[in-house]
Amino acid sequence: MAHNIPIKRLNNGTDFQLIGFGTFGGADAPEAVYHVTKFALEIGYRHLDTAYYYKTEDSIGKTIRESKIPREEIYLATKLWQTFHRPEHVCPACERSIKDLRYDHDKITVKDENNDIKCIDVPVIDTWRAMEQLVKDGLVRTIGVSNFTTPMLEDLLSQYEISPAINQVEIHPFMPQEE
Repeated sequence: MAHNIPIKRLNNGTDFQLIGFGTFGGADAPEAVYHVTKFALEIGYRHLDTAYYYKTEDSIGKTIRESKIPREEIYLATKLWQTFHRPEHVCPACERSIKDLRYDHDKITVKDENNDIKCIDVPVIDTWRAMEQLVKDGLVRTIGVSNFTTPMLEDLLSQYEISPAINQVEIHPFMPQEE
């Protein structure tokens, strides 16, 4: 049961389940994710991970609203996709995710996704500054990074104003992350 997943307190006081339930899917993702997320919540998952790119934000929001689980028990993470890394695109992308999730905006974490897909060339710190503004403006409670390499994280940590609350790393049998 997922009830045994360890919980840690983040640097901003938010409790965080260390293992999240990812919601990436294929062509039938919205419908499939709705059903599997419903089951994940039933067995105790409280950290849900989605992204605009996954096309599952609406399904996740619907599942959570229908679950009757108190909102404060759920940690919802969504990602800022690479196509929205320009500073002027960060806030509108976050607002769209909030709208799609139809969820309390102050509880959503936006993570700066960075992986092998290069859509635009924007310095990480420029995107990060715009994400810090989301916290200052009260749109999100926490910001963090996803799939950052050690050098990328070290560079960010030498320049940040608001510290990343999390460094999400994708790990599963098909991606064991042995380093």
